[in-house]
Amino acid sequence: MPAIARRVAVAATLAAAFAADASQPAFATDYCVSAPTCVGTVEPTVQAALTAAEAPGANTVTIGPGTYVGSFNTGSSSVGFQYLPAAGATVAIRGAGVGKTILAPPTGAHTTSTTLDLIAIAAGGNSLGDMTVLRGNATTSATAISANSGPHDLQRIAIADVDPAVPTGGTGLLVLASTTTIADCTITMSNASGTVPVFASGVMAVAVVNRCALTGFYGAYANPNAAVDVTRTTITLLGNGGAALYGYGQMSAHDVLAELTSTGQAGIVALGNASSSGLATAKNMTIVGGAGDIGAIANSSSANAGHNAHVSLDSSIVRGVVTSLLTAQGGGGASISVIYSDYATAATSGTNIIPLLGNLNDVDPKFVDTANANYYLSATSPLLDIGNPAALAGGESGFDLAGVARVANGRMDMGAYEYQRKAPAAVVSATPNQVLVGQSVTFDGSGSSDPDPGDALTYSWSFDDGTTASGVIVTHAFAIPGSHSGTLTVTDPLGLSATTLAFVNVSPISGVVPHQTATAQFGGVTFTKRKLTVSSTRRVGVSLRCGAPTQGSCAGTLTLKAKLPITTRRKTHTAKSRTVTVGTARFTIKPGQTKTISVTLSSAAATIVKSKHRLSVSASAAAHDGAGRRHTSTKTLTVVPKPKPKHAH
Repeated sequence: MPAIARRVAVAATLAAAFAADASQPAFATDYCVSAPTCVGTVEPTVQAALTAAEAPGANTVTIGPGTYVGSFNTGSSSVGFQYLPAAGATVAIRGAGVGKTILAPPTGAHTTSTTLDLIAIAAGGNSLGDMTVLRGNATTSATAISANSGPHDLQRIAIADVDPAVPTGGTGLLVLASTTTIADCTITMSNASGTVPVFASGVMAVAVVNRCALTGFYGAYANPNAAVDVTRTTITLLGNGGAALYGYGQMSAHDVLAELTSTGQAGIVALGNASSSGLATAKNMTIVGGAGDIGAIANSSSANAGHNAHVSLDSSIVRGVVTSLLTAQGGGGASISVIYSDYATAATSGTNIIPLLGNLNDVDPKFVDTANANYYLSATSPLLDIGNPAALAGGESGFDLAGVARVANGRMDMGAYEYQRKAPAAVVSATPNQVLVGQSVTFDGSGSSDPDPGDALTYSWSFDDGTTASGVIVTHAFAIPGSHSGTLTVTDPLGLSATTLAFVNVSPISGVVPHQTATAQFGGVTFTKRKLTVSSTRRVGVSLRCGAPTQGSCAGTLTLKAKLPITTRRKTHTAKSRTVTVGTARFTIKPGQTKTISVTLSSAAATIVKSKHRLSVSASAAAHDGAGRRHTSTKTLTVVPKPKPKHAH
């Protein structure tokens, strides 16, 4: 590529020319282009601002909303915008947001085209963010952003073709002789043969891609002596014959989904040639394809001795392809090693395919919805918690492709997504919430959700008149006036649940005397047994009955109090005592039913029962019904020890 070679040469010349002057004074300046809120020097065009920011200093260029067509060089090898700094100069270029600030290539026909050419001289490097950069439709090749002699830091960037209807080959981000990081990006290329969203070319070219969506013939491409590092990114391939990771250099993928949408595509291709070795490492990668596709390829057939090709798969999934793994030997050899991964062992081709620990043979991952390209693992997936058991290494992301914890249950899952085991959230509405006796109310739980994609929820309902129902949406009518409630419990496949309730105000029908009105007396609960037996765990069971009819369940708090001797540090004063609470418990009892409420006695009370064989307690049950009416019932109860079992003689 002559254009690439020319940019590398320009950067090298500039670096040498300005090295002796790197210590000159630098002054930071802000430059503003159509940005009303920007405080700084106003420039008429984007290129004017970039040229001004080439002076030494940590400069900024703020570009307001709008589409800006470049015209720096409109010759056969056109450049829309260029930043070519002096020694000690850096620039931070910021737009108004993706889709708001748009940089477009020069108009007209060109042999090659670059929309934005970024060159760095100072060690601090340049940054670019919050904008869309359009790639031209040059007849030979077109590049949206060229990052040369970095470092460069790109954040919140979208790259797309200026005219998607005219597909041409070319590159989204071209990284030359620099380390360039791009994060939170969307790069969408055409299906033309050879389109590359991210291309690292030349010695010391390193492209670091994080949290992006890449679409094109290739995903990320590394030339000899270059490297690409892709993390938490989705790669969608277009056209026939491309690969998600492809190259002759070093490639790595962590928490990456590769979607092979046509025939002849591959998830990973590592190549050795006469001057370099292709080495690819993938961990927690999901590769899904179809007819004619290949999961991973290591090919050294064109390599000289000493140069090879190797692919390493760890905690990954290869699914739906015709050939899961393929090697082609030559030069120093080609090999693929696989550990804790799921792939079709019978669908491999070639030699030096090395299965290590913990692999599965083409086990159905149970994706949430393959037909709609949802490759999250479902709650019933056999790939949960069987990825590599080793702790994450230093520098590895602690998050999966979706941005949630990579290890959620003590051991990572296979593939790009980690199942989280999160409880659902219950949401309920009642319509209408003001009704007459006997009028139906619709209780709707469709707003409930589960943070784990694909988790099917079950819906169970209970109403304060003692009735129950199931389903997402149910109807219910109350027979007694007052305030009533419907309680929804949603449960996920693992049994995790959440509960919420909605209230309804029920009024009597005019002219009709209801069976029990809201002003009727509420009698609370009654105590049905006077003697309580304490267990070895200090528990007693208090039997309470909720009278019928009531307006909903009886609910409240049971409190047990007793006179206990006063104990000081030195001794127990048996002649002196005080009344203290020796146990409490909450209760909810349906109308007309009796329920035993378990109460744990204090250790002091249990000791008295054990030593004195009985303890008199004052019990009070403060209850309310569904209409909010309240009543407190009291009774004196006797606590005795549990009888000892009789032994046969």
